[in-house]
Amino acid sequence: MLYNMPLAIEDHVGLSAAAIRHLRENGRAVIEPTPDAEREWVAHTDELARAMLLPDSPTSWYLGDNVLGKPRRVLVYLGGAPTYRARCAEAVAAGYEGFAISDGDRALAQA
Repeated sequence: MLYNMPLAIEDHVGLSAAAIRHLRENGRAVIEPTPDAEREWVAHTDELARAMLLPDSPTSWYLGDNVLGKPRRVLVYLGGAPTYRARCAEAVAAGYEGFAISDGDRALAQA
């Protein structure tokens, strides 16, 4: 059920490169997850973690225990590569659903 880290990194880079290309092709500069999408993703990863023994571990860097003060929760995707790729493909096919895309100037003005 774990997602092999080198493979995951390759998938993250591929998704990021495609998003950057999408921004450039559409004259935009910023892409970031929406707060609702972030909450949904955290709930999804927490649900996957509850199906495993990992949350019962008293200490684990998978849960952020290696960073003092960091909230204790699962920091890796436990659903496997095919599921992760499918979820990413669905978001991209839906026009980067779950992401806010802007031209940068407005994003900076809102910060």
